[in-house]
Amino acid sequence: MMSTDSSPFLREARQHFVYEFKVEDAIPYSQALPKEFKISAECNIVDVIYESFVVTADQDYLTARLLAKSGLYRAFYWAAAQAIEKYLKAFLLLRGESVRDEKHDVEALYTKACTLDASLHSITIEPHDLLSVPEHARDYLKVFSTIEFLRNIDKFGRPDNRYNSFGVDFNTGCLFALDHFVFSLREKTTVPDIWQSLRKVDGYLIDTLEMHNPWFSRKPIAADSPQTPIVVTDSMAVTKFDFLLKQCQNPPYRLALKWLNQMMKLPNELRKRIEKL
Repeated sequence: MMSTDSSPFLREARQHFVYEFKVEDAIPYSQALPKEFKISAECNIVDVIYESFVVTADQDYLTARLLAKSGLYRAFYWAAAQAIEKYLKAFLLLRGESVRDEKHDVEALYTKACTLDASLHSITIEPHDLLSVPEHARDYLKVFSTIEFLRNIDKFGRPDNRYNSFGVDFNTGCLFALDHFVFSLREKTTVPDIWQSLRKVDGYLIDTLEMHNPWFSRKPIAADSPQTPIVVTDSMAVTKFDFLLKQCQNPPYRLALKWLNQMMKLPNELRKRIEKL
């Protein structure tokens, strides 16, 4: 296990990486090279992993929060899926695991990551204790298990749903689960604090990231500090395509489905269902 320092953008933020691979494990001929040469190569590899996966994941995570707060729930799931996928791939790469052939499946990536670090199984994603949830809204705030949350992300944030094939089912608990999961996974990945990635982002967006988000607050939040009450949102969107599938015994609907199946690319399971009609 080795660490490499990043540029000192923020004095109080974590400034280092931890990685657990040796370049010669993947490039055997490099065993004969000087140690300093290999360490330099590894540090450059880590920098690329950070810029390509962690920084972009941080940006996708911020985007997901903004979309959720703006009521754009399908887009929220897409951005959240992108963020989690990149965080998990960074975790794997920093441990010397290839992600070259991995698909867009966050549950599968999480399962693979757990084989390398069993402590990932213990990640919990319940809302933070310091969140100010009004008494009348607590019954409506969903609390997910980690696997249930990742399956929701996979279902509603998968590429197949970019054309709104499935609709979405969103609850504010999804956002709080994302906050907690991102925080926990970043801690276990051991990369520079998120403020490094977002240091050039507009202050308004940073304020949005911190709102109702004790995990990423730059200032400690006291348990008795005043907070804006949380509005719990529960939203379910059913698409016309889904309606046609559920009513496919209707001949015009069946005909419409068969036309759509010929004229546009549909998710495999939907395409197979229509072919059986």
